[in-house]
Amino acid sequence: MRKALAFLAFNVYSGCLVWAFQINTPYQFDTDMIERLRGTDIDTPSHWGWGNHYIWRLTASLVATALAGILTGAVARTRAGLTAALSNAPSVVLSIYLISFLAGSDSAISYGDQVITAHTGMIAAFALSIILTTWVAYLTGEAGATLQQDEFHDGTVLGIAGYHWVWLVIPVYLYVLASISPIINFFSFNFLSADESFVSAAISLLLLGTAIASLFPLGWVYMRLREPATTLPVALWRAVGNVGILVIGLVAVAFVQLLSHWLLGKTMLFTHAFRWI
Repeated sequence: MRKALAFLAFNVYSGCLVWAFQINTPYQFDTDMIERLRGTDIDTPSHWGWGNHYIWRLTASLVATALAGILTGAVARTRAGLTAALSNAPSVVLSIYLISFLAGSDSAISYGDQVITAHTGMIAAFALSIILTTWVAYLTGEAGATLQQDEFHDGTVLGIAGYHWVWLVIPVYLYVLASISPIINFFSFNFLSADESFVSAAISLLLLGTAIASLFPLGWVYMRLREPATTLPVALWRAVGNVGILVIGLVAVAFVQLLSHWLLGKTMLFTHAFRWI
């Protein structure tokens, strides 16, 4: 029974995480195209897919597999690495199907106002993901089982009652969807920028704060769930509180990200003005 639940948890959570990455693709890489097509009859950017961003697609697969693998290992407890690796089978089958489709003669894909006919990079990414995600699933499955055994009570899954993971998939998906952009912006700025000025440090802290704030409500609810309720009224009251935190938290995340974007724009204007002095 545990192995079946672990299989289900892996595929539900990894699928939701990959989907969140896919929806973010055009907003992360093709904002100019989005602006150019605003008001036209082109489908909304969230429906465009991956385009030719094959490295991003591979990254999404590895991140989703790693996070889902930890949960899978915590659920499976024994032979967790093998369970997580086998749970990756649907992803492998899907990758093989997509490779065969993209390698075919009728494989043109629309992305915004573009028609993509060359898929060499994406085919290579899918082929590589078959090997890497299976390996990552095995490693993180073992890590999840070890973490569960060493750090958490036997009656929980990663510190909270197992049934909570049934409904948590929805807020996890929504918060990951909202937090991908600030997290990627933070890492991109710090790894790609060679500037070590005070302004650069301020921008880095702003991006880091935005990334942390984007996941804070979800982390807060997780910590509340780690404290089991002793009575039914307390449980109901905590449930209402958790829903409130998650819903209001999404609104607060949107506000924080808009404020961060505004402050970032002001900081960049200040930087350009300072250089002219």
